[in-house]
Amino acid sequence: MMKQLILISTLFVCLLAKQLVAQTEIPQANPQANPQAQANPQVTLPPSDRVFSMDVDMDGKPEILLAYQDQLSLLDQSFQLKWTVKGKGTAHIVTIGTLKPSSLHPSFQAFSQKSQYLVVAWGMGRGYLQAPLVLGLIDPKTGQMLEIFNQPGERTQAVHLQVVDLNGDQENDLAFAYFQDKYFVKTQHWIANQAPIANWFLNTPMRMATTFLYADLGDSVISELVGRVYGEEKGEFGDLELRAKGRKKQIPLEKGLKQLYFGQVRYSAQNSAQNSAQNSAQNSAQNSSERKHLLMSDGWVANYGKKAKATLKEITFENNRLQVEVLGESVGEYTFFDFLPVTDTQGKTYLFLQGSHFLSLVVAQASGDWTFHRLRPLTPTLNIAVFLKNGDFYLLFPDQTATIIEKLQMPN
Repeated sequence: MMKQLILISTLFVCLLAKQLVAQTEIPQANPQANPQAQANPQVTLPPSDRVFSMDVDMDGKPEILLAYQDQLSLLDQSFQLKWTVKGKGTAHIVTIGTLKPSSLHPSFQAFSQKSQYLVVAWGMGRGYLQAPLVLGLIDPKTGQMLEIFNQPGERTQAVHLQVVDLNGDQENDLAFAYFQDKYFVKTQHWIANQAPIANWFLNTPMRMATTFLYADLGDSVISELVGRVYGEEKGEFGDLELRAKGRKKQIPLEKGLKQLYFGQVRYSAQNSAQNSAQNSAQNSAQNSSERKHLLMSDGWVANYGKKAKATLKEITFENNRLQVEVLGESVGEYTFFDFLPVTDTQGKTYLFLQGSHFLSLVVAQASGDWTFHRLRPLTPTLNIAVFLKNGDFYLLFPDQTATIIEKLQMPN
């Protein structure tokens, strides 16, 4: 009898130890499973409507931001809650960058230090249909928020937020675009020291201008790209316009523009070696795997899968000549909703694509079509994020019970 009790006690202790170990690990989920079925019992995250991941404290490791109802919460790499900010609606867009807020406007004196700040756009959403459009600057160390913009309206929705030097004076500015009514989008920029900005930027409301990007495309001057999913008249496809110093050009589209990206993209290992050899021999930045790419998601049509096709294209400028190259299409998807760049500790940027049906990783090739790796299917959602922790990539999927985190199976 005593031996049986000892045996039962030993089994109980072993099972308890295994359970405690399991609770400290993040399991690798089946990449073909439905994300909403992949609730991770070992890591229980707060609920969310939208999810974001970025390096908030500039330590080289990304944190997690969860937007739920009228709150925005910051979680560190250990999934510990650091702070929660309450807004006046739902958080739509979150970006980050170095700013000196007091130089943007005299009324922003509460944030006088030049530092890294989160910029958050709050607006209408489920349960907050009458919420105003609000912009807030958040001190990432404390969670203190300074409201810098508040406007009621029929459609209180931001379409673009970007911390960028708009006029080349080496001081970052804040670029902002939002719906002023149901259809027309207006821009409003806060410029450091109230310095002048380029007169070629959009300064009148534009119908359904849902995509913006400000970047130096290689000529040491900031250009503005303005894209639309739909044209002026019913049934018309969207368009993309480049506004730059001394030029205004229409960039050809097949259908409607959904998203833009300007940044680095990881090349395949073979291409990286080839590019390094070419660079050593030719000292050519054009062939470098470290160069920035201007990418767009083309192919949007209002009837979705009937005519739409998720198409990735690159826009290049050589000798002042504009070229558009198709890099690849995603069969069975009608659009890429978002580009999700994640930079690892070696400085390599992995570019994930949130498609209409799949999460994909795109790998650049020196010539020909780029490689698309489908990592897992996606169900419809407002957004997703990819979180990097200890060299592993995790999908963050919003859920109103508990945010879902799932380890991604990456290609070799």
